[in-house]
Amino acid sequence: MTGGYQAELAKILPDRRVIGGGLAAQNSTQIAARTGAVQTRVSVTDDSIPASGDVRVTAIAPPLISNAARAGEIEGSLAGRAGKLTWDADDSYLFKPTPEENNTPAPPHSVFTPNTSEVRDCVLILWAGHNSIPAVAKILADTDAILAPYLRRHRPFLVIGLLNGEKEMIGAAGFRLKMQVSETLARRYGANYIDIRRYLIERGLQDLNLVADAADQEDIANGVVPHRLRQDVIHLNDDGNRLVARYLAAALKDRQW
Repeated sequence: MTGGYQAELAKILPDRRVIGGGLAAQNSTQIAARTGAVQTRVSVTDDSIPASGDVRVTAIAPPLISNAARAGEIEGSLAGRAGKLTWDADDSYLFKPTPEENNTPAPPHSVFTPNTSEVRDCVLILWAGHNSIPAVAKILADTDAILAPYLRRHRPFLVIGLLNGEKEMIGAAGFRLKMQVSETLARRYGANYIDIRRYLIERGLQDLNLVADAADQEDIANGVVPHRLRQDVIHLNDDGNRLVARYLAAALKDRQW
């Protein structure tokens, strides 16, 4: 979801740096782990990080990089040792430490702390939870953990409600669960909440000067984003992502962030 609108938002805001933090197919706990809001516990071969060279990860929870892509990496520190955690398509993790003179002890289930300095002073736009349904309580807990530092430090953020797919129409179990998440986020975060689903259903086609065709009308009646704004059952196409980016850019402007 995030990767879809990110490039469009960067085009609309050329004077701002837009940092894409989305990874496809991740659940809310993995996202929270990448922000440092949920601890990631890591074990490595021989319970030790070498002075130089890679060490294989033998256990990791949650798997904070694994996603729909074929590889990934994240900077941070393991057992206090700076380096990079990497992941490949075989679901193998390595820790690549910054060279030092001596080995570093790393007891089983040592904490890996991601380096989030790049985004510490950014406006956060959070869109998480689609891949964690039906675990509503977990989605809300992860979201609260991510946003707690922003509330505590009075830092700006937006949190976006969930989209339902074409099989999650009004009355379906998936629809009820996703609306439960979104409605709770709206109550908890008030003016920081973005109801992108309602906007796309009620005004999306109009803002593109499009007239709803029969399939669009059926989608709207079912409480689903119109098919001409989607590339599949739930993910948005270029038009849909362009609308999301415009809406978010306007929200940032309105709040003077």
